[in-house]
Amino acid sequence: MAFNQHANPRDNFGQDLIKVFGPASSRKHISKFTAQEIDAVVNLVPEYVDTDDLGPRPSFYQIVNKILLILERSKALNGIDLNWYPTLNNRAMRRHASHYFHVSKLYKNNSVQRGIKLRHLLQDILFPFNPDHVLMGLARYLKDSTINVNNAQHRTVACIIIGITEIPFEGQESELESVDVDLYATDNLNTLSASPFDEFRIRVKRNIVRKAEGRTDLIADDIKCEDIFNIHTRHGSRFIEKGGDVLAKEFTGVGNMLKYYDQYGADIYDRAVGIACSVFSKAPMSGTGNAWGLMEFLREQKNNGTFADNMELDWAVQESLMYKYTDPKKAGMHLDIKGAFKDFLETATGDWVDCPEPRIIAAGITKLCRISYPEVNWPVLNYNGNSIEATLKAFKAPPKKISKLKVA
Repeated sequence: MAFNQHANPRDNFGQDLIKVFGPASSRKHISKFTAQEIDAVVNLVPEYVDTDDLGPRPSFYQIVNKILLILERSKALNGIDLNWYPTLNNRAMRRHASHYFHVSKLYKNNSVQRGIKLRHLLQDILFPFNPDHVLMGLARYLKDSTINVNNAQHRTVACIIIGITEIPFEGQESELESVDVDLYATDNLNTLSASPFDEFRIRVKRNIVRKAEGRTDLIADDIKCEDIFNIHTRHGSRFIEKGGDVLAKEFTGVGNMLKYYDQYGADIYDRAVGIACSVFSKAPMSGTGNAWGLMEFLREQKNNGTFADNMELDWAVQESLMYKYTDPKKAGMHLDIKGAFKDFLETATGDWVDCPEPRIIAAGITKLCRISYPEVNWPVLNYNGNSIEATLKAFKAPPKKISKLKVA
């Protein structure tokens, strides 16, 4: 049968979408994939798909057919199984029957809506699809019994792919295109999108309550966020939203800290936060540079086997930092180190401009440790074969007269 962009997508790709997902017998469920495997799948498809080529008012059948054609040609989903559902009726969300519309009646005003963020569609909606979490969209009801979908286009596309034939909407009866604009703005301009802190907060809470209820559908990113939350709780620290007053041991850079946790691992993250909170115990942690530099420093010591015992290493680092930073209310270490490097750049020759920031901070920490404990073989942090530490001439601490650290 010839491809028909206006037809039910299952008429083009098979009732079980075999052209996109392959034979049902050879599929592996998406829940069995690791986070790295899912990332690899997602990266096989375009990040964004424009729908303007489908005309000023394409049907959602046209949109889904275009998306499935891209997925078929990429072979990204070949061998993957999803959570297939035929209906949203009789699920956790209770709606009146009048709110449901057949997917063949759904259209999109291309002059109002953006295109499809395909990677977002896969990773955030289609792969973890749960029919109990499909909220109603906003729509304009037209006299010809069709509707313009003015938000929720990604979840609508996901529902059609999953096999759902009727989707709930609330909306307004009108022939005025301005209603499309107003409804789209209501959800996309007039609301507060989740900040990194708010996303972190709700992920932590979701993981806690799901565990308390004995549920098994825990989400990897939720688990990670609770792990990070627990680390900060142990050290008397916490994350807060940007824009308010920041008190002692409060961090505002949750987005950066999540990246550092992934980059350096739970152990180094925990130790670095602990050292920062001990040294700068009465200072706001509005910046993440101190913790970032400590993580880079600790990883360098781990890679070089500087100490056999982590506790001894952490104690030495903490003592070295406290030797220079005697006031726990001031947490400007990373700014001091960056300032010294900036002073060096003003007269430097050679290519130093792209020297990574965490390496610069870690080199400054190394300098303090070398002053406090010269008997330890602290590894040199280099950039293009040159010592970063040697560039930090303006970052100083007085020599320590007595060293009591035992070196193996």
